[in-house]
Amino acid sequence: CNSGACITTNTCTEGDAGKDSTKASTTCLGGTCNTDYCSTTKDLKEYYCNSAGDKINVETIGCGSGKECK
Repeated sequence: CNSGACITTNTCTEGDAGKDSTKASTTCLGGTCNTDYCSTTKDLKEYYCNSAGDKINVETIGCGSGKECK
């Protein structure tokens, strides 16, 4: 189950619908879940599903000028 709904265990799910650096969320596939987090005050580790929905990808996203990761 995910958020109160039964899903196929090999389907990737995420809470922010892709790479959204303004919203922390959790991305899950099977029994593995990863939550977005700040790797530094200026960088975010963003987890998201690939386009096929069968793999979790991770990318470091810079916060940009005048922004800070908290």
